[in-house]
Amino acid sequence: MKRFRFARVLGVFFLCWLFSPGASAAKDWQVVTSEHFEMLSCTSERHSKKLLVELEQFREMFFRLFARSQGSEPRMRIVLFDYDSQFRPYKPLLPNGKPDEKVGGRVFRHESGALLVAANEDLDWARQSLFWEYELALVYSRERAIPVWLGVGLAEVYSTFEADKDSVTVGMASEKNVRKLAERWPRIELGDLFGVTKQSKFYTDPDQRGMLYARAWLFAHHQTCGVDGDHGRKLTAFYELLSRDTTPISEAFKTIYGMDYKAMERELDDYLRGGRYRSIILKIPSDAISAKIKARPATDFEREFALLDLDWRAHERGNVLARAIVLSEGRPDRPEPWQLQAELAMREQNATQAQQCLERAAELGSNSSFVLVRAAKEIMRQIRPTLDYRMPDELCQKLRGWLDRALALDPGNAEAYETLSMVEAHSGKIRGPVVKEIDAARRDMSDPSRTLAALAIVRWRIKDYENSERIADHLISQPKTSPALKSMMQSLKRRIAKDTGREVEPEANRRRRTPPAGIKPAPVRPQIKPPSLPETR
Repeated sequence: MKRFRFARVLGVFFLCWLFSPGASAAKDWQVVTSEHFEMLSCTSERHSKKLLVELEQFREMFFRLFARSQGSEPRMRIVLFDYDSQFRPYKPLLPNGKPDEKVGGRVFRHESGALLVAANEDLDWARQSLFWEYELALVYSRERAIPVWLGVGLAEVYSTFEADKDSVTVGMASEKNVRKLAERWPRIELGDLFGVTKQSKFYTDPDQRGMLYARAWLFAHHQTCGVDGDHGRKLTAFYELLSRDTTPISEAFKTIYGMDYKAMERELDDYLRGGRYRSIILKIPSDAISAKIKARPATDFEREFALLDLDWRAHERGNVLARAIVLSEGRPDRPEPWQLQAELAMREQNATQAQQCLERAAELGSNSSFVLVRAAKEIMRQIRPTLDYRMPDELCQKLRGWLDRALALDPGNAEAYETLSMVEAHSGKIRGPVVKEIDAARRDMSDPSRTLAALAIVRWRIKDYENSERIADHLISQPKTSPALKSMMQSLKRRIAKDTGREVEPEANRRRRTPPAGIKPAPVRPQIKPPSLPETR
């Protein structure tokens, strides 16, 4: 409590600063929104809309070329200043403490989304770096463990994005990367490239990072633009094989490409010497995007919170907690200050405080799928439901409301589907159509084990014992299934045996029947296709 009283005192000074003549209130601010972006802007409406159209076209282009999968798409917020002088306080600082004037825009990626900030005056030369960062935000939202070479390689390719009305182009030659590759030092072989992590010397050493980016660009460009009609399909298949299998990288490479590293190196060298780098041109109508863009005057609260959030992410300066508390007390109906307080608590590893703030933000109608899912998931974790646990109706409706909203905001959110599957499995009345939707979504999940466990419980509850047991057996047989889930599925099998009047085979007997070394066990079907569920139960 002492900390929060002190925070309120500091908040008074924040209010004095906030409403001082030097604060950014002097300019007219607008909230400009498109289908997938929200912008706070103090430049002209025309320039604001132009940037939103380009971002929407970039997003559509990315998902056409790099197919959608289950994952949380980052919620992108934008702060667009008019002049570079307004953006200067938020630029990164050089060792001498002065702003880096070479930076025309920044993208801050965080768990709950991403924040893009730039000055309209700088956009012509800052565009490429903004698209570079936005591409990484999209890629890492699909899979946080995505390898460095793939993330930066695609960023180097996609950041050349250009839009001309309804025509968008990506994949233009990167002169800096071509020049870097001509140096031939430090040479990065493909085997080394695929093994680079953020701790590798090629990534941490600025003198070698340029070659890493250049080699990653060459391979990604060759795969997305240089192979007739492929558009990165083999590249995607290669990554997906690596992510779901323990096969050595070199063997996975041969499986997908039908050649070894040396053969591909020769192909890449020929591609580089040829100097003919194709671009991809797509038609993405701009008028349809423009028609969905809306603009309105920003409220004082929207401006105040956006600049507070930006100030913290840019430099983490000032007492952010005090300022967030002042805003939450001034506007108790708004979830945004609570979301920021939750992030601050998570940063300090204060799980209890973070959960309280997340729940408050969710109750106030948060538009962040991250907040809604994280709040619901933590409640389910604290409950630790057993097979016989039935959730109280009031709690069930609250969690369903949060998760349904999260999926409306972010339809591909695998974590939302996973959490919702557990809610449905332990609800008083199962929503059949929702379970069907969850079952369809889990087929694209990188790790569907928890969702499958919930579906096994659902089938047991509706007395579909055969399919419930099939799912349980599948999970128990998988090496990647956690011990806790295996234990739950074994308990479920015992309950099924009891409900059907069958005796449960002792675990010791099953171990004795395990095939000896060298004898391959019968394969387990990876795809489980249970029969249709009733609408409600």
